[in-house]
Amino acid sequence: GGGDDDDVGGAPPGADGDDGDFGADEPEPELPPDAPLSIRVFHLVQFMLVLVFQILLVWMLSTPSQSRGSWGVVFLPLFIREGLALLSLLPGAFASIPAPSDDDA
Repeated sequence: GGGDDDDVGGAPPGADGDDGDFGADEPEPELPPDAPLSIRVFHLVQFMLVLVFQILLVWMLSTPSQSRGSWGVVFLPLFIREGLALLSLLPGAFASIPAPSDDDA
């Protein structure tokens, strides 16, 4: 029985867009041109925290092991960024959604 097996003799892996990266190929949504200043500052702070993390990571990996500091200092900007991202999602988590009425059906 030759079923419908897409992986045999077909396109290379990942050609159908499902490469198992769980959205890694999707670009970040861009800010609309009329986004409020607070949202722009929030995104700038997140970008700067990732940049500081990358700089600290490269610095830590390039220093000799005897003079290395704590890895917690390196990952602190990343943890702060993740915490800010979670805090920004809290209003949506506690939003009340009205139940649909019987008239909508």
